[in-house]
Amino acid sequence: MQPNNDYDFILNPEKPKKGPIDIKANPKMLILFVLFSAVIVIVVAVLLNLVISSGSNSQKSNLTEVAKAQTEIVRISALPENNKSAGEPTKYRALNTKVATMSSQTSVTTMLKARGVKKIDPKELATSKDASVDSSLEKAGKNNKYNETYNELLDKKLSAYQLLVKKAYDSGNNKEKASLKPIYEGIEALTSTK
Repeated sequence: MQPNNDYDFILNPEKPKKGPIDIKANPKMLILFVLFSAVIVIVVAVLLNLVISSGSNSQKSNLTEVAKAQTEIVRISALPENNKSAGEPTKYRALNTKVATMSSQTSVTTMLKARGVKKIDPKELATSKDASVDSSLEKAGKNNKYNETYNELLDKKLSAYQLLVKKAYDSGNNKEKASLKPIYEGIEALTSTK
C-alpha cells in the first residue's frame, strides 16, 4: 500500500529554512541594530552611574550626620564653662570633650571635601541642636543635680555620636576608615561610663 501523496504536506510539512539576517544588505536593519545597541549601552551606563553614586551619596550623608553630631557636642561642651552649678570635674570633662571633638571636626570636613561637599550649611548643622538638653540642665541646676545630669546627657550624646562614626566607618573607603578609627576610639575615652 502506497501512502497517499495528497496529504503529505500536512503529515510531513517541509519547513522553510530561514537564513541569517543580513544587516549589511539592509540599511534599515543596520540603523535599527545600531540604535538598539546604543540604547542598551546608555541604559547600562546610567544604571552603573546610579549604583556608584548612591554609595557616594550615602557616605556623604553619613559624614554629614557625624558633622552635625560634632556641632551639637561642641555646643553642649561649652555649657558648663560659665555655669555656676557645674563642678570643676564637669568643667574639665566638658573642656576635654570640646577640644577632642573640635579637633576631629577637621578630619570630617576633609573627608566631606574629598566626597565633593564644599561646605556644610551652618543652618543644616544647627538642625542637630537639642533644646531638651538646655532645659534639662536648667532644671538640674535648680535642683543641685547639674553635674550628674550633664554627665548623663553628654554620655548619651557621645554614644549616639559614636554610632554615627561607626556607620560612616563601615561604609567608608580605606582612607576614611583610617581617619575615623581614632575618632571612634577617642569618643570611647571621653565617655564616663566606660
